[in-house]
Amino acid sequence: MPFYGILKELVDSTTGGVAATLMGTDGLAVQSYPTENYPCDIESIGVECGGAVEELKKASEALKLGSVEEVVVATSTSSLVLRLVVPEYYIAFVIDPGAGAGQARYRARIAARKVKSEL
Repeated sequence: MPFYGILKELVDSTTGGVAATLMGTDGLAVQSYPTENYPCDIESIGVECGGAVEELKKASEALKLGSVEEVVVATSTSSLVLRLVVPEYYIAFVIDPGAGAGQARYRARIAARKVKSEL
Protein backbone atom coordinates (compact mmCIF):
# COMPACT_ATOMS: atom_id res chain seq x y z
CA MET A 1 0.00 0.00 0.00
CA PRO A 2 1.55 3.35 -0.97
CA PHE A 3 2.12 6.02 1.69
CA TYR A 4 -0.84 8.15 0.56
CA GLY A 5 -3.20 5.20 1.04
CA ILE A 6 -1.80 4.46 4.49
CA LEU A 7 -2.21 8.09 5.59
CA LYS A 8 -5.70 8.30 4.10
CA GLU A 9 -6.74 5.13 5.89
CA LEU A 10 -5.30 6.50 9.16
CA VAL A 11 -7.25 9.75 8.92
CA ASP A 12 -10.49 8.31 7.54
CA SER A 13 -10.67 5.40 10.00
CA THR A 14 -10.06 7.50 13.11
CA THR A 15 -12.93 9.38 14.70
CA GLY A 16 -11.95 13.06 14.53
CA GLY A 17 -8.97 12.46 12.23
CA VAL A 18 -8.27 15.52 10.08
CA ALA A 19 -4.77 15.26 8.56
CA ALA A 20 -1.61 13.17 8.50
CA THR A 21 1.82 13.45 6.95
CA LEU A 22 4.86 11.22 6.67
CA MET A 23 7.89 13.36 7.41
CA GLY A 24 11.61 12.93 7.40
CA THR A 25 13.34 14.26 10.49
CA ASP A 26 15.21 16.49 8.03
CA GLY A 27 11.94 18.42 7.60
CA LEU A 28 10.97 17.09 4.19
CA ALA A 29 7.47 15.73 3.68
CA VAL A 30 7.30 12.39 1.90
CA GLN A 31 3.50 12.30 1.56
CA SER A 32 0.52 14.05 3.14
CA TYR A 33 -3.21 13.54 3.41
CA PRO A 34 -5.30 16.44 4.75
CA THR A 35 -9.09 16.36 4.72
CA GLU A 36 -10.69 19.06 2.59
CA ASN A 37 -11.82 21.16 5.54
CA TYR A 38 -8.48 21.16 7.40
CA PRO A 39 -7.43 24.83 7.63
CA CYS A 40 -3.68 24.42 8.27
CA ASP A 41 -0.76 23.24 6.18
CA ILE A 42 -0.04 19.78 7.58
CA GLU A 43 3.44 19.78 6.06
CA SER A 44 4.32 22.98 7.95
CA ILE A 45 3.14 21.36 11.16
CA GLY A 46 5.33 18.37 10.40
CA VAL A 47 8.35 20.55 9.70
CA GLU A 48 7.95 22.54 12.90
CA CYS A 49 7.49 19.40 14.97
CA GLY A 50 10.47 17.66 13.41
CA GLY A 51 12.84 19.85 15.39
CA ALA A 52 10.94 19.08 18.59
CA VAL A 53 11.10 15.36 17.88
CA GLU A 54 14.85 15.55 17.36
CA GLU A 55 15.33 17.49 20.61
CA LEU A 56 13.18 15.01 22.53
CA LYS A 57 15.19 12.13 21.07
CA LYS A 58 18.42 13.78 22.27
CA ALA A 59 16.99 14.48 25.73
CA SER A 60 15.69 10.94 26.10
CA GLU A 61 19.07 9.55 25.10
CA ALA A 62 20.94 11.87 27.49
CA LEU A 63 18.64 10.86 30.34
CA LYS A 64 18.94 7.17 29.41
CA LEU A 65 15.16 6.86 29.13
CA GLY A 66 15.21 4.78 25.96
CA SER A 67 14.28 5.72 22.44
CA VAL A 68 11.35 8.02 21.71
CA GLU A 69 8.49 6.22 20.02
CA GLU A 70 5.65 8.71 20.25
CA VAL A 71 4.89 12.28 21.26
CA VAL A 72 1.38 13.63 21.87
CA VAL A 73 0.68 17.37 21.93
CA ALA A 74 -2.74 18.67 22.96
CA THR A 75 -3.71 22.24 22.07
CA SER A 76 -6.91 24.21 22.39
CA THR A 77 -7.85 23.53 18.76
CA SER A 78 -6.50 20.02 18.08
CA SER A 79 -4.26 17.22 19.22
CA LEU A 80 -1.17 16.01 17.42
CA VAL A 81 0.26 12.50 17.54
CA LEU A 82 3.85 12.19 16.35
CA ARG A 83 4.71 8.53 15.82
CA LEU A 84 8.26 7.47 14.91
CA VAL A 85 8.40 4.94 12.09
CA VAL A 86 12.18 4.54 11.99
CA PRO A 87 14.74 6.99 13.38
CA GLU A 88 14.64 9.12 10.20
CA TYR A 89 10.87 9.19 9.57
CA TYR A 90 7.73 9.89 11.56
CA ILE A 91 4.00 10.34 11.08
CA ALA A 92 2.38 13.58 12.25
CA PHE A 93 -1.33 12.96 12.78
CA VAL A 94 -3.81 15.73 13.67
CA ILE A 95 -7.15 15.01 15.34
CA ASP A 96 -10.02 17.20 16.53
CA PRO A 97 -9.77 18.36 20.17
CA GLY A 98 -12.69 16.21 21.34
CA ALA A 99 -11.53 13.06 19.55
CA GLY A 100 -10.16 10.07 21.41
CA ALA A 101 -6.39 10.31 21.65
CA GLY A 102 -6.18 6.62 22.56
CA GLN A 103 -7.75 5.55 19.27
CA ALA A 104 -5.54 7.99 17.36
CA ARG A 105 -2.41 6.69 19.05
CA TYR A 106 -3.38 3.08 18.33
CA ARG A 107 -4.15 3.74 14.66
CA ALA A 108 -0.95 5.79 14.25
CA ARG A 109 1.04 2.84 15.61
CA ILE A 110 -0.60 0.52 13.05
CA ALA A 111 0.04 3.04 10.25
CA ALA A 112 3.68 3.32 11.30
CA ARG A 113 4.09 -0.45 10.96
CA LYS A 114 2.62 -0.35 7.47
CA VAL A 115 4.87 2.55 6.45
CA LYS A 116 7.91 0.76 7.87
CA SER A 117 7.17 -2.30 5.76
CA GLU A 118 7.07 -0.07 2.65
CA LEU A 119 10.37 1.72 3.36
